[in-house]
Amino acid sequence: MKRFLLALCAGVLCMNEPSFAQDEMPFDASATATEGDVIAFVGKKVFVRADELWPPEQDPSSDDYILYMDSRYQARYEIESLVSGDYKGRIIDFLAYDHYGMPRVSTVENALIFVHDGPESKVYSKYNFYEVHRTTDGDWAACGDAYVQNDPEETEKEPLEVISFLNPVEVNVPSIMYRVEDEFEPDEIVTDTQRAEIQVELDEENAKIEGLYQAPIWVREGSKATCRMGTRVADLLEYQNETRFLPNKRYDICEERYSVELDALENDYKAKRAIIDDCTSILKIQNLP
Repeated sequence: MKRFLLALCAGVLCMNEPSFAQDEMPFDASATATEGDVIAFVGKKVFVRADELWPPEQDPSSDDYILYMDSRYQARYEIESLVSGDYKGRIIDFLAYDHYGMPRVSTVENALIFVHDGPESKVYSKYNFYEVHRTTDGDWAACGDAYVQNDPEETEKEPLEVISFLNPVEVNVPSIMYRVEDEFEPDEIVTDTQRAEIQVELDEENAKIEGLYQAPIWVREGSKATCRMGTRVADLLEYQNETRFLPNKRYDICEERYSVELDALENDYKAKRAIIDDCTSILKIQNLP
């Protein structure tokens, strides 16, 4: 599965490192909002670097010692298109937390990024971005994103439409498939049985990769797949609001509203979940917040 996800990332085109004088400006990810308002923008990386102030210094012998599972990064992006939110300026700074190392968004040339503004700082919506490309009509759109768009049976995900990209979005499919030779060290002794077992596994994963780059989203000409369908950034934002941001806000509202009742239940997590579910369902029906 790990190989499969990496292939999906590799299949949609790569990165260039922009060079800006702004990389010398003081980093400032301070919040400008009192709530966790979402700023959605198409951005190009100026830099993403490890935060030297993280993790905070602690006494390992203290009862209050916290084991931080995520690394923290300072990110600076040039805003190419503000999709939603209250933000003025061409450059935006924010913090990014990631459990696996350097955030994967940093490998993408142009990305639709979601940043929560406030109450303490601007923070990247963890693992949450779309690689996007300029369209011929001046908009931005993602091509057939493997995580959300390549399932023809799924009708509640963001809408696909025929998109004309300014520069062709192309993938050489065989180049992102796995070879059994890459699974072993050059000097590693491997039996024929081991090799055959790995080959079976790779064949299955390569079949999944091959299946992603098919009509109607992709047009195939031999080994080359060209993206023909995609989703505009406004629709991607709406999808994120409906499936992630609004449910999160409703959860926070309900958790605060019923804090006394939830505390009284202590470790009865099933009862706590029932209270939260009932509350969030009502908010959804009322189209709140």
